[in-house]
Amino acid sequence: MESFVEALANSCNKEIGEVSFLEPAASESVAPSRYCVKEILSLDEEGVRHVWSKVSLIEPATVKDTRAEYLAWRVWFMKQRRSFMFKRSENLGEVGPTAVHPESNRVGEEGKEREVDTQTKENDCKLEVTIARCPSPFETSTEGSIYLDEESESGAQSPTLRDLQIDWENTEKRRHIVLISMHGLVRGMGVELGRDDDTGDQVEYVVELAKALAQHPGVYRVDLLTRLLEDPAADACCSLKEETLLHTAGKHGGAYILRAPCGPSRQYLRKEHLWPYVYEFADNAVEVVKKKQAVLEDAGEGCELYAVHGHYADGGEVAALMAHTLGVDMVMTGHSLGRNKLDDLLKAGSLTRREAEEAYNISRRIEGEERALDVAAVVISSSQEEIDDKWTLYDGYDTKMQELSSARHHQGHRVPIMTMIPPGLDFTSINAHQSLESLQPTGKFDQTPIYNEISRFLVDPKKPPVLVACQPNDSENVAALINAFGACPALRGMANLVLILGSREKMDSMGSDSRAVLQNVLKLVDDLDLYGSVAYPKRHSQSDMADIYSLATSMHGVFVSMGEKDLTIIEAAGCGIPVISSSKGCAKDIVATLHNGKIVDEGNLTDISTAIVDILMDECLWDAYSKNGVQNIVAYSWAAHCSVYMESIEKEKRRRKASLNNLASICSGSWDEKAFKENVLSMSDVGHMDVLNNDLIGVPGSLCGGLGGGQALEFDWGDWMVDEEISNRQPRITTRNRAYAFSFDNQASARTVLHVLKVAVSNLEVEGGPTGVGVVSMLSFDVTCSLIEQEGIDLDVLDFIVCSAGVDVFVWAGGDMVLYDPFDAHIDEDWDKSTVQSLLDRIPNGAGGVEQKLLKPYKDVHGSSDFGPCHILMELSKGAQPAADEVALSDLIKRKIRRAGVRANIVLQVDESPRGATTVPIVHVTPLRACRSQALRFLMCQVGIPMSRVTIVCGATSLVESEGGGRRRVGFAVSDMSPLLEGSQRVIVMPPNKETQVREPKDGLDAKMIEKLKYEIGRNLYGDRVVMIDSDCARIEQKAGEDWGGGVEGSPR
Repeated sequence: MESFVEALANSCNKEIGEVSFLEPAASESVAPSRYCVKEILSLDEEGVRHVWSKVSLIEPATVKDTRAEYLAWRVWFMKQRRSFMFKRSENLGEVGPTAVHPESNRVGEEGKEREVDTQTKENDCKLEVTIARCPSPFETSTEGSIYLDEESESGAQSPTLRDLQIDWENTEKRRHIVLISMHGLVRGMGVELGRDDDTGDQVEYVVELAKALAQHPGVYRVDLLTRLLEDPAADACCSLKEETLLHTAGKHGGAYILRAPCGPSRQYLRKEHLWPYVYEFADNAVEVVKKKQAVLEDAGEGCELYAVHGHYADGGEVAALMAHTLGVDMVMTGHSLGRNKLDDLLKAGSLTRREAEEAYNISRRIEGEERALDVAAVVISSSQEEIDDKWTLYDGYDTKMQELSSARHHQGHRVPIMTMIPPGLDFTSINAHQSLESLQPTGKFDQTPIYNEISRFLVDPKKPPVLVACQPNDSENVAALINAFGACPALRGMANLVLILGSREKMDSMGSDSRAVLQNVLKLVDDLDLYGSVAYPKRHSQSDMADIYSLATSMHGVFVSMGEKDLTIIEAAGCGIPVISSSKGCAKDIVATLHNGKIVDEGNLTDISTAIVDILMDECLWDAYSKNGVQNIVAYSWAAHCSVYMESIEKEKRRRKASLNNLASICSGSWDEKAFKENVLSMSDVGHMDVLNNDLIGVPGSLCGGLGGGQALEFDWGDWMVDEEISNRQPRITTRNRAYAFSFDNQASARTVLHVLKVAVSNLEVEGGPTGVGVVSMLSFDVTCSLIEQEGIDLDVLDFIVCSAGVDVFVWAGGDMVLYDPFDAHIDEDWDKSTVQSLLDRIPNGAGGVEQKLLKPYKDVHGSSDFGPCHILMELSKGAQPAADEVALSDLIKRKIRRAGVRANIVLQVDESPRGATTVPIVHVTPLRACRSQALRFLMCQVGIPMSRVTIVCGATSLVESEGGGRRRVGFAVSDMSPLLEGSQRVIVMPPNKETQVREPKDGLDAKMIEKLKYEIGRNLYGDRVVMIDSDCARIEQKAGEDWGGGVEGSPR
């Protein structure tokens, strides 16, 4: 059936006036299925109906051509839709011009098609977009307004998204938003700003955002998820599983901090060391959210899980994983971006790429950000500069492609919507002035504890302060200000420099970056002999910030920010302090909006000192900037921020829903039962349909199954109802409370793991027992089942089978192993096989030139290269590039796909060649949500089994004992083992034997490939959660019989 569907999609795109990406090559041979499609398309609407009526009523079912039935129905429905679209187009033409996208450059007469070629970064791929005269139900006007479907269900015209006014207070829906901030010491009160590199403005930002969103009329509850920490050196509240930030309504409404465990619970880890525990945190966070949703439901306060919002790279990847598992929309805020940081480090010459990798784990951070971009529906940015100059460095985002994607939905392509929202400000926390009269000096600024802490550094503490309040990071560029201050005698004579650089106990306890910045500050103070003119207090509390700002206001000082994202500019403006800002990032945008200071070139020391002197010496200018900041600060209120935040997400939800609904109605292969029945009954007499002779149809007789004419058959709906009832029977896995999943990486490893599976099922109760058993296989369903049966294991002892690299999920239900429909619907979004296949076919081999391609179709033992509508298998070309690194090449493939706006999973597998070679590098390409780890997590989430109660058994292909550290380097046959090893699940690794041991090849290509498929495991990395055992049956039976319960309440650690 898949070949018919693909032929239909490729043959009738222009016929129905839809968007077509990447037309197949002209040299492609015409398949028989393509001929059948052409014949059916040549018929009119009535003719196609007759084709369908003949094929659908053939009895018995064993001789029925279901492919032709499906094809005829789909063409019939599409032709009906096409007629409606043209009629609507004519009606729109009488009212006014057809709405178009501003980038579309529509030219020529109406009715003519036009093409727009959008070139991706580095000319990797081109998207050929063909748009017919018939307008899409989802287009953009010349003013940028996005049109929904022209008529709603009630027949009323739908408004544009720009004009859409959402009455949040009158909506009956309760919304639940989850924020993710994995690293740092996140707590509600007394945030330790500046304790280390990870406890900066981001921590304060997410806490304030949670409280502000909870007060939005469209939000009932906000949960901020962070890491549960029982480190004695951390505050006791970091070990609380739940902390109330703000209570708003009902019993559970408001903003809360929820904490989930990951990694060593009694050890605080910097963000660079948290990457091995991202999957574990995501698994536990899913359970925390599900439990909270159940609590809300039980209390009569049930909420829709509206969005999962990840902050920073690690939080973004966690949010992406949770969005996949829970099937919810994802939002991301990057805060600080890895690619930009790496570029700055390399340009400054402070670190080499290798040193940056060791210090910051920078490549893993960048990949985390790319994975978040793959999934995110909306990305929140604080400045347009960040979007244009920083996000465009990533493979997953391109400005032109985003404009094209937002104008009309293209199946198979996805680019996140970038939304620029200025950061918010909590006025109450800084005592922002409510009237201009309050700007006058109070005379009490010298009675505060922080004043005494500052004044002890200064010879004349009554001078106006040049205030800096930021974290000791290189990006804040504090050194430039110190140099500018020291180089200007006039400025040194009229002002003091006050540096609020976080809090510290001892410099040795600070992070390496923060310590280096502070050491440089002390060195500059000494070199420029600024003693008595510069204050750098050792510590301050969050409540002291209000007094610090009040001091600067009362003494007519100036606030200076040389960083790109210093949110303290807003706080200073709210307190009436004039601001000097750098010319980069959102700091520049804030000053330009508030008109409360000057923007300078942070690299020009004279510009910095001159701007400060001008404001300090001109009292009228100081007053004007001060008053402007107070009057205009409302633009940066949290209420305004949350209003734009919620509208951006809601509009994107509605846009995508309207787009996908229209796409489903036109091109979906699924049966719309209601419309199907209504159409059939309207064309028949009392549920009967006349079946005509073949010669009246005008199509080959084979399509109609050779059915004779003149018959009248009754369509029995009862058969469908019985089949539907069977398919909806409860899967047996839903009765379990824990599960074993056996990993089939290739046929050799499957044979080893099958021995363990046989031992395990002999110790478990198939019916009524608490433990379920299943398989997660890279192989197809048929091959997987064949291997299981060859081992003498009956399929009825298995509760589930995840196969075809995670594309298909089968569950035991109704006495048979049946496809799990919810997963099929879950992975279909933004996937189009022909689009992906065309991209893969055009990737050149770097060493072989343009003529030689990097990939070639993989064929199984039967010579077939068709592996289903959601699964593409390719083989890496080895001859043209003998010294290549396959895993690096698989990353290259992923980059090419991302840059074309396509989202997919790329997995490398090493297997025995059906043609006798030692190893064959196979590339599996599947939908973004379809991989073994995500399929398993989705299924377990659906049936209510926490991942902490799942045990995965897998077989290694190589083993190397590490010297010291208690770690082993273990090799596997696939590149997707990382998410199966990392997580809250238990993992049993079987060591290699003679059959699974991969012979280390002398060929450089295979050697590098196998080396890259190795992973480190050990007690100091995963504790007892990942263990390696031998194949002794007694050990296996012992493990198989153990109850490894736990979950979030009882961490396996």
